[in-house]
Amino acid sequence: GLSSGIYWASWFIRCFIMLIIPLTINTILVTLSTSFTKAIFPHSDILLIWFFFMLYAVSVITFGFFISVIFKKSTVSTSVGALTFVATIFVYNWLDDRFFSYSNFIKALLSMHVNINVGIGVDLLANREMFDEGINFSNLFEPDVNMKFSFGELLIYMKVGSVFTLIVTTYIERVFPGQFGISEPWYFPVKFLIKLFKKPVEEHHEMSDFNEFDFEDEPTGLNAGIKIDKLRKTFGSKVAVNNLSLNMFEGQITVLLGEFQGFLHIQ
Repeated sequence: GLSSGIYWASWFIRCFIMLIIPLTINTILVTLSTSFTKAIFPHSDILLIWFFFMLYAVSVITFGFFISVIFKKSTVSTSVGALTFVATIFVYNWLDDRFFSYSNFIKALLSMHVNINVGIGVDLLANREMFDEGINFSNLFEPDVNMKFSFGELLIYMKVGSVFTLIVTTYIERVFPGQFGISEPWYFPVKFLIKLFKKPVEEHHEMSDFNEFDFEDEPTGLNAGIKIDKLRKTFGSKVAVNNLSLNMFEGQITVLLGEFQGFLHIQ
């Protein structure tokens, strides 16, 4: 009975905590000099660096979610996910020298992808550090001279990419739930629009529409093993069972016919 949203949220929180702790430590190491290490980005704002790594952690988590719904077997998803994750690092190494020549649309798409986005971010930080400026709130949206792209734009596209990946993941999971789930129609995101224009279906007969001849007399001399008295069950605004009364007697087989068919033998 656990809802899909709670299930995914629990995994997200677990993974986020696992990633954010080492990334926070890494942020401190690359921005602050110690007796053991020298800062790599000493002129950049530590809060922006941490936020950049935090968005990267979110993109890693959403990437894992996306892979998990495509491949239903854990062994396959782990192997393919790991290979794809590593492959994106080499993709950016290949794109690095020509990134400045791409259109803003292509740059935005690349910034949404895991590992490519972190490569772009590190390059932007390194370029600013070469001039002893670093990345801070005053030049956050100032385009880099070499890459023709700003660090602020990168942060926005990283967030958009994570949200888009979550939406696609949710859609795939709902339409192709696997062996144990109930699949939604491919158009389920707009089902509410269809209901607005769909003619209302006539309700089933109420109890007042029946007469005494529609009911069978209960047997005498038998004990009722199960008694149901005016049962009502709803799912949201939908009424599934309304004012149902039923006795099931010992020694008899009671059969329920409808969308669910089965039988119950009361000993």
